[in-house]
Amino acid sequence: TVQMWFTLNEQEPKFGHIVGRGFWFGETAVLTGQSRIMDAVATGPVELFVLSGKQVESIAIQWPEIWKSLALLAALNQGTAIGVADDLMIKNSKIRLAATLLRLSSRRSGHQRVAPLDNLPISWDELSHAANLSRSKVGAILAVFSASGFIKTHKRSIEFLNPQGL
Repeated sequence: TVQMWFTLNEQEPKFGHIVGRGFWFGETAVLTGQSRIMDAVATGPVELFVLSGKQVESIAIQWPEIWKSLALLAALNQGTAIGVADDLMIKNSKIRLAATLLRLSSRRSGHQRVAPLDNLPISWDELSHAANLSRSKVGAILAVFSASGFIKTHKRSIEFLNPQGL
C-alpha cells in the first residue's frame, strides 16, 4: 500500500489517503504540466510503473484516446479528494472516523474501482490526522468499533471484520 501526502498553500505535507493495488496517480501533473501536489510513500513492498509526461505524449501519438483516459482518472481522483473534504466536514466524531476508515480502505468516496483493503496499514497518529481528531478521541472511538466487532486494532494497522457495521 501507499500513503498519499499532500502539500498545499506552503504548508507542511499532510497525510490524506491510502491507496492499494491497481491505484493510478500523477495524471494531473501530466495533464497540466504543473508540479505535483501529492507525495506517495510506500508502506511496504510495492511495484510502481512510471511514465513521464514525454512518454505519455509519445503514446498519445498512436493512441490519442489516452487523454480521455487521463481525464477520467483525474475526475476519479478529484472525487476522492472531494470525499476527503466531505468526510472532514462531518461534525459527529464517531461518524467522521467511520467515514474516514471506510474511505481509507477504498470503501467510500469515488475510488478507482480498486479492491478494498481489509487490513489498513496506519498508526493512530496518522488516523487522527486523516480524521482531524485528537489521538485520544480516535483511541476511544476505535475501542467502541472494536468492542462492536467492526474492526480489530493492531500495533500499526486496523483490520476490518465487519465494515458494513461502520
